[in-house]
Amino acid sequence: CWVCLGGGLLSFELKKNTLDYHDEMNGDTFFDWLKNVLPLLDDNCVIVMDNASYHSVKSQLCPTLAWKKCDIEKWLEEKGEIFERPIIKPRLMEIVSRIKPQYNSYVVDEYVKSHGKEVLRLPPYHCELSPIELAWAFVKNHVKINNTTFKLADVQKLLIEGVEKCTPEMW
Repeated sequence: CWVCLGGGLLSFELKKNTLDYHDEMNGDTFFDWLKNVLPLLDDNCVIVMDNASYHSVKSQLCPTLAWKKCDIEKWLEEKGEIFERPIIKPRLMEIVSRIKPQYNSYVVDEYVKSHGKEVLRLPPYHCELSPIELAWAFVKNHVKINNTTFKLADVQKLLIEGVEKCTPEMW
């Protein structure tokens, strides 16, 4: 929604000298941005979202095989599950698999829903279904074609120009 919303663009310079932006663009950064943008959206809107890690922070961690057996048992007991002891770890994970769907939720989805909006998650690895991809391609192309100085401040200006030129029809 950064294209159509005044004040919705999140753009920042990496503080660390790395090619991977995921240290700084993380679940907390995305959630803070979303909290500021959500009031700008129409009521009853649907937010289309891919499954990037920063979009997909779980509301609650569910056990995996990497967990200690005692921690899996404790998690199941907290959920009200009754099982006989002794029990082997694979059997515990069968119980987890059975009840996991009711605890498999995302922080973002719950927050958005509590504000009268809905998140529609795209299937993994299907970015071509995301409306933002064509708009983002337009913006990146605008920067590429017009970038003559290769200075960060100028690239930032071109980014903003590209966003402003992106129309709802492009979506």
